[in-house]
Amino acid sequence: MPGQNKNISIQLILIILAGVTAGVFTGIIPGIHPNTVVFTSLPYYFAVQPELMNYLVFIVAISVSHTFHDFLPAIFLHAPNSTTALSTMPGAEAVSKGEGLEAFYRTAAGGLIAVTGILVLLPALFLLLKPIYSFIEPLMLYILVFFLIFTVLKSDRTFLALQIAALAGFLGLYSFNLPVNQNYILIPVFTGLFAVPAMSSALGREEGLTDQSREIEVDVSASSGIIGAAAGLLAGVVPGIGPAISTSFLSPLSEDSSFVASLGGVNSSDIVSSLVALYLLNAPRSGASVAINQITSLSAQTMVVLVGAAAFSTAASFFVCLKMSRYYVSFLEKFSYRKIIYAVMVLLSGLIFYFTGFLGLLVLFTASMIGFCAKAVGERAVLMSVLMVPAVLFFSGTGVVM
Repeated sequence: MPGQNKNISIQLILIILAGVTAGVFTGIIPGIHPNTVVFTSLPYYFAVQPELMNYLVFIVAISVSHTFHDFLPAIFLHAPNSTTALSTMPGAEAVSKGEGLEAFYRTAAGGLIAVTGILVLLPALFLLLKPIYSFIEPLMLYILVFFLIFTVLKSDRTFLALQIAALAGFLGLYSFNLPVNQNYILIPVFTGLFAVPAMSSALGREEGLTDQSREIEVDVSASSGIIGAAAGLLAGVVPGIGPAISTSFLSPLSEDSSFVASLGGVNSSDIVSSLVALYLLNAPRSGASVAINQITSLSAQTMVVLVGAAAFSTAASFFVCLKMSRYYVSFLEKFSYRKIIYAVMVLLSGLIFYFTGFLGLLVLFTASMIGFCAKAVGERAVLMSVLMVPAVLFFSGTGVVM
């Protein structure tokens, strides 16, 4: 028995490392999401029936690893997904100053602190999550409305910010009701709102990628990770509030120096939080928890193993991403930055057409026009109303589905 348990432990560690490795590639390639890998592999699982625990551990590992590495294209290529979109603003500025690696390290540190915080709080969550959830859920409409209004009023040009927020909100309502695969509709939405304007600006710079070899000094306060963990917990528990929306709450709560760290905290802690929500509330929130829920019901023993896998994946992903970021930047510096940006734009356009067709390209074009307007007036933070407005209508009981 001891020898058999040792073999099982070694096998699970190898599977976790395989998932972490896969998450590196899904993270660094723009437009690729771990959900794509997870849901594409589900038919394989049902056809081949591999060992259940091995497959579940792989799902957790790839999801965690992805959340650490997907800030690389968001910061250096200005090509975010929904959960890293707000990082393009401070990220682009950091890259232009040669501080891109420092900004990325902050996201990694924020993710590590946030996941550690969630793990420390697990005993309390098991006792208090249900009553807290019952208290927060009825208030989400008012919380969302407050943050939506606060984000607009916090802007330097309130009237222009209101117009941008309204345009983005209508875009969200329109996009979420298109007859396309809604699993991928956020790709054209966020590519247009954030990536296209940012990449266009990068193409206009003669010097290309600024030298990123300066000495790195990262001082991340615990409060950044705690704020990210709280937002990640909210995203992982409350229906209709994904990590993309909860990141919108961070803007008024975090200073610029700690903002990207908090974003990293949301991204990573959401994975663990969604596992807890699946077990305690029987409510799948993230793509990983939805896939797990389609396969099996979580037992206490399975939950312990998956939380352990998430903790191990977090530690491994943290150290891997610090090394990977150096290689990533070195790779970018070997090529023409403009050609890389053009290649990313072509890749994203191809993925959008493949997953969402001509309607997706229409969303991309519309979102890009709104994104250019927001960038021109300096009010890109309010673009997150593309999700917040539909979420407000979702919680108001109007029948809007998110």
